[in-house]
Amino acid sequence: MTLLIPIIILILIVIIGIIAIKNFKGKPRNIDYKTLYIVGISWLPLGIVFTIIDLPTGMPFSAMGLVFLSIGLANRDKWQDSKPLTKSQKNLSIVLAIIGVIVFIAVLVLYILNCLD
Repeated sequence: MTLLIPIIILILIVIIGIIAIKNFKGKPRNIDYKTLYIVGISWLPLGIVFTIIDLPTGMPFSAMGLVFLSIGLANRDKWQDSKPLTKSQKNLSIVLAIIGVIVFIAVLVLYILNCLD
C-alpha cells in the first residue's frame, strides 16, 4: 500500500514529461519572467511557513522563492502581456487539472485509509 503512492507519482511525472516534450519540441524558448516572479512570490511565504512549523523543506523553498522573485523583478521590463490560450493549451490545462484532482483525491483517500488503520 505504501509503495503505491510513489509508483503513481512516478507514472504521472513520466506522463507529464512526455506531454511537455511533445508540446515544446523544436520551438524556441522564451523565459517568462512574470511567471518566475509569481512562483517566487508564492514559494517565499510557503517556505517561511514551512520553516516556522519546523519542516526541513522550509529553507530551500524560501531560498528558491527569493531567487525566483529576484530574477522576476530584475527583468520586469521583459514581462510579457498575457495572450489568450489556444485550443490545445486549454485542453492541456484541463487534462493537467483533472490529473491534479485525481492525484489529490487518491492521496486523500490513502491518507484517510492509513489513519483508520
